[in-house]
Amino acid sequence: MADLVAQFPTGNFEPVYDDLLYNEFESGSCADKDMMWTLSFDGSSTFTGGGAGVVLTPEGREAQNLSYKLTFGCSNNTAEYEALELGLLAAREAKVKRLHVQGDSNLVVRQLDGSYAIKEPALVAYRTFIQKLSNYFDELRITRAPRTANRQQNTLATLASKVKIARESVDICIHKKNKSCLYDAEFAGQESKDDWRTPYES
Repeated sequence: MADLVAQFPTGNFEPVYDDLLYNEFESGSCADKDMMWTLSFDGSSTFTGGGAGVVLTPEGREAQNLSYKLTFGCSNNTAEYEALELGLLAAREAKVKRLHVQGDSNLVVRQLDGSYAIKEPALVAYRTFIQKLSNYFDELRITRAPRTANRQQNTLATLASKVKIARESVDICIHKKNKSCLYDAEFAGQESKDDWRTPYES
């Protein structure tokens, strides 16, 4: 509280938002309160803007990938904190009660566990809000993940930071292709199984 008062001595500041942007989760996605979820996050700040990537994974189920475009000025550190906050808000919206949080930012993780002091006044409000959010969960663990394990989150954050969108949100579909388009075009319309160009199957 003392840190927060020191940052805003006049009492004039913009309140931190407390609602999940764009309502990614519907009420039907209620989580089993005993299920452990994993939240992985990453932030990106480039000359084209900021981005936040979040992967929220229920135990033994398919992950939910979220990408946020940050249209306000932010550093790498603030982008990391924004990604964590957005992930926690998404988890709360999904009614998650047990959560293991992973991020590759050593600074953010160590500041939250008290190992590092917060020297940037702008980051104090982030820690205060995260502490407020943490009270919602029955169990919350935050650990550092190696960068090699955070590539998907980094990709989501980088995508959001570089893409240009005019509306509040945009749907992006990624389709998996196991064969080249050239292969599809070459064998299109061929019905004979005896064609010498058909791949041999043993």
